[in-house]
Amino acid sequence: MADAYHGSSNGRESKRTIDFIAEAESELRRRIAGEKITVVLLGASGEGLEERRTIARDLAGRGIRAVIPEDHFPDDAALSLVERIMFSADEVDLVFVNVQSWGSAAEFTELSGDEKVVGKLRVLVARQYHPLYGSPPSSRGYLTDAYMTHEAVFGHVYMCRVTEDEEPRWIPKPGEIAARLSERYRQWKALK
Repeated sequence: MADAYHGSSNGRESKRTIDFIAEAESELRRRIAGEKITVVLLGASGEGLEERRTIARDLAGRGIRAVIPEDHFPDDAALSLVERIMFSADEVDLVFVNVQSWGSAAEFTELSGDEKVVGKLRVLVARQYHPLYGSPPSSRGYLTDAYMTHEAVFGHVYMCRVTEDEEPRWIPKPGEIAARLSERYRQWKALK
């Protein structure tokens, strides 16, 4: 008797196998599409805020909810207090911080010390500040040292390209990183 992989002489086993695979694939796609995750996008204001809004629109197009504190929290909210409470909630899956300014650096250091948030934290840094692939250890500062600790303990520090024409071109931009990691997290969550 032929196995399902190689088919049978009359083709019925082969058709059943193909139908089973098609149904399983359809079910997996349905489960993934039905899984809703929420990510938070932190970073610099100004151009950084516009970049985060663009990333949020891209994620929304993929069925992933993105929260930008400046757009979703009241103007009079005490962000340093509200963010910790919100980000530690079970409804928040990932927190991306694109460290581009002193404010976003402060957010990173604050959140990296919060045990309820740190596992969700994904840190995006320019190549020269990445603790493994950036500047030589002798020229690193305090913040790069903090990235190294985060990388060693949690493994979530990602090198990103800051400008469109920056070399090497294979380094992804922040939006690409957020989209790829969010999508894979959603797949993992849907199938676990």
